[in-house]
Amino acid sequence: MIQGEDVEARRVGHAALTVTEQTASDRVAKKLTAVYNCTGDFVKIPAVAELRERMRPLVAAMA
Repeated sequence: MIQGEDVEARRVGHAALTVTEQTASDRVAKKLTAVYNCTGDFVKIPAVAELRERMRPLVAAMA
């Protein structure tokens, strides 16, 4: 992994979630659910756990 890549990924992830919180798109809901499901194996990584925690209520509300 390139140095600082995880920090940039976290920043981009949070920026994407900010947009998602303001969007009522079925397409976005499906993609968010897919990302949430794909990240389940990586919950021991603090940045991933943090993003999933923020995603959880969005995924639940879109279900």
